[in-house]
Amino acid sequence: EPFYKLADIFVHPTLGPEGSSLVTLEAMSHGVPCLISDITVNREIGANGECVLMFGRGCVDELKSQLRRLVEDRDLRQRYATAGLSHVKNRYSASAALTPYLRVFDLNA
Repeated sequence: EPFYKLADIFVHPTLGPEGSSLVTLEAMSHGVPCLISDITVNREIGANGECVLMFGRGCVDELKSQLRRLVEDRDLRQRYATAGLSHVKNRYSASAALTPYLRVFDLNA
């Protein structure tokens, strides 16, 4: 947690394949703007780029370009930080998960 508080930007350049990236979700939940590769699972947790900035898997030039955008644009960082935090609260928080779990187990949400 202390590292997220110190971070200006979180970068996850994974080539995949992997399951859901908890470290990206943690960064988002701490209000850190995220730059992540566009593998399938990252597109899902990043709402197809609505709450994270993405770059093409393995594309170093695009990673560099997108990172430069975030570094140079404070408003862009803030937009992604706010969007990421909101997305995690709305989709991945305990309260957001409760209703679908109750539905799956037919426990009347």
